[in-house]
Amino acid sequence: MLLLLLACNACAPPADPPPQDTGEPVDSPVDSPADTGETGETGETGDSGDTGDSGDTGEPPEWVDVVKGTCQAPEVLADEPMELTGSLMLTQTKPGGFFVELIDLEVQGDRVYGVGQGGLMVYDISDPTLPALLGVYPTSENHLGIEARFHRVEPIGDGIVAVTHRENGLSIVDVSDPEVPVLLYSDESAGGEGLAFTRGRLFVSSREEGLFVYDVSDPTSPVLKKTLAGLTNTWELAKGQGWLYAADSVQGIVPIEVNDPDNPMMETAIAVDGRVLHTRYAQGRLLASLGSAGLAIYDTTVPEAPTLITTLDTSGSVLMADAKSDYLWASDNEGVTVWDFSDTADPKPLGRQVSEQFALAIRAGPDGRAWVGDWNILGDWSADLTHLAGQLQLSGDEFYLDTEVGYVDIPVTNQGGAELSFGEFSHGGSGTLRMQATSLTLASGETGTLRVYTEDGAEGEHLLCLSNNDPSQPTLDIAVIVGAGNSHLGKPAPDFALSDLDGSEQRLSEQLGHPVVLSYFATW
Repeated sequence: MLLLLLACNACAPPADPPPQDTGEPVDSPVDSPADTGETGETGETGDSGDTGDSGDTGEPPEWVDVVKGTCQAPEVLADEPMELTGSLMLTQTKPGGFFVELIDLEVQGDRVYGVGQGGLMVYDISDPTLPALLGVYPTSENHLGIEARFHRVEPIGDGIVAVTHRENGLSIVDVSDPEVPVLLYSDESAGGEGLAFTRGRLFVSSREEGLFVYDVSDPTSPVLKKTLAGLTNTWELAKGQGWLYAADSVQGIVPIEVNDPDNPMMETAIAVDGRVLHTRYAQGRLLASLGSAGLAIYDTTVPEAPTLITTLDTSGSVLMADAKSDYLWASDNEGVTVWDFSDTADPKPLGRQVSEQFALAIRAGPDGRAWVGDWNILGDWSADLTHLAGQLQLSGDEFYLDTEVGYVDIPVTNQGGAELSFGEFSHGGSGTLRMQATSLTLASGETGTLRVYTEDGAEGEHLLCLSNNDPSQPTLDIAVIVGAGNSHLGKPAPDFALSDLDGSEQRLSEQLGHPVVLSYFATW
């Protein structure tokens, strides 16, 4: 795990950092891929945690009181629009350090192929509610070394899959018998990342050299047919109709014609607002996951020049998206979001749930189902387009109320398909708090604000309960910490000193005018 803190005494706000290297749950400004993204959650006063169009007109809001009471849940609630219907946490079934870190998934029939720090994992999903681990490659129980890690996986037929790792290159593994996986081919050239198998060819994007095209008709001896320069920092390849769309975190979306697969033609890159962490072609649309900039949907009627239709937001940083059977799914590190995708030009919010760990990878299945790589968990999620309900999302789970300010604003979004309404609130702890809202109801997709005031300056921790009509959390707990000086945004960072790797003391005040990044690495 990696934790990053930013402190700056006199500098402009930093731009979004590049995506991180291994799918860790927190961003790194040094390494990359899309595998983890940003948490989008700070809990600081003044942080909007923007998750959608707030409808801000520039006029001050007219606040309304949220009644203080017993926080009683509504007697009648709508059906859940989405739920986790099955899961497997591998650290429970394989004790002793089997660390999974699922960062990419592919589904074929009743098999899910997943990769991460645990290597290549093969799951049986013939019963979606009871996923089971069938086999792992490498077979060693020690999955903590780089040689066991993979970043991308792509089935190429007959129980054979290709996997990449940017340090170890391309490998091809026969998992037709997942209990006895067989390595068929390995090329340890560094830089391999994105994978796509289409038109009888395996395409591999390299971070150093562009695009490689292999004939893998004999998977034990792939034949390099073409090398194409022009890609910069590509994490994934989406398969379209005679086209690939590379997720290039520097250039944007790079269209590549592959109608003649041995002679691909690269077109002009499409600039995006943000960093492209992942691409997927589904239901006739190109999906581009842009981290904190959201999920972009493109029309590919002109395949060499995709045009932006709309951008969707979640409460986190969108890492991966997929669609099938009129359901559009996205994972954003913090949870899973689903939209009604029956009109691909105008997706409608359906639901969102926070996942147990870190939702990094997602693949849509038939009939409103999706498979989610939730760090150490493979989860089966289901949604129902006929179940419309309000879905309450906050910008964090802990908020700091500065007594010098007197209140804290908590952005809230309705990410469900029906109106969200607030009931009453209660709170524990000493002192007196009261709550107001920009509105007691939020339409589907609408963002508002809850404002919590302290009336007597009492410091300490307060647990607020807010009743609402979200069937998944009809009584929502919100932690508010009241104290002087709790509002840090917009103020100079307090001075501190830490030792670097050489043992030398580094003091923040000596770095005046420069951004400072603190990186804390776990020992794994």
